[in-house]
Amino acid sequence: KMISRSDWNIIFGPPGTGKTTFGMSFVDQQLSKGIGPNEIAYLAFTRKAAIEARTRAQEQFDFGPKDLPYFKTIHSFCFHQLNLNTNALMQKSNWLELGDILGLEVSGQSLNEEAYTLGMPLGDRLFFLDNLARIKQESLEHAVSDTIDDDISLTELALVSKTLKSYKQKHNLLDFTDILEQYLVSGSVPKLKALFVDEAQDLSKLQWAVIHKVAENVGEIYAAGDDDQAIYRWAGASVGDFARLRGKRRVLSKSYRVPDAVHSLALRVSSNI
Repeated sequence: KMISRSDWNIIFGPPGTGKTTFGMSFVDQQLSKGIGPNEIAYLAFTRKAAIEARTRAQEQFDFGPKDLPYFKTIHSFCFHQLNLNTNALMQKSNWLELGDILGLEVSGQSLNEEAYTLGMPLGDRLFFLDNLARIKQESLEHAVSDTIDDDISLTELALVSKTLKSYKQKHNLLDFTDILEQYLVSGSVPKLKALFVDEAQDLSKLQWAVIHKVAENVGEIYAAGDDDQAIYRWAGASVGDFARLRGKRRVLSKSYRVPDAVHSLALRVSSNI
């Protein structure tokens, strides 16, 4: 079991307090120490945040697209470290075929942490719950007892889980969560000197396991997020893992986005909650 280090630099920052700007000053700091851009990892939960960080770093430090190989989402980082090919991933046709095998209605939308609603077909919801148990590193029983979805039975979920697993083995395919699980077992860690984890409040237990593996031998390790803004709890985000990091804590308390008048009104409203 990977043990978390106790020398994290933990940055808490509400929206608009300049977490990405702080991230860029972190990159600047590392570069000024003579650390190469290929020795810095900037890992984010969403593609949007990873792209924003990469674009800003390219503009600010005059780098080309290939100069920052580790400015990625966590999934993308693991995918590349495992030298995987997109042909290895479950496609829409595979999910639909699996639905036919199981006799379940499936939309064929591939699963990711960013999209799920109770309005989806039953097959999608069962796949989602199986995935949720894996990223939270919990049992299927747990996933069923936690869900507000009345249509889900443990027997059916267990069958779906078993069928999905054997289907992927038979066809030699992976889903997004397999990428993280496989990385923990056999993924290589690049020789990094600095690591910045963005959107840290949204990472699942499984993603934290990946981060702790990557961070093991890195010089400086930073995690930035907002524990009040954990909107992906329903999708397996483990805010506790972020809050429990040990090290130096710093709060970015000045918002560059919210005017005083709006802020004081918001505080008046939220004080009644």
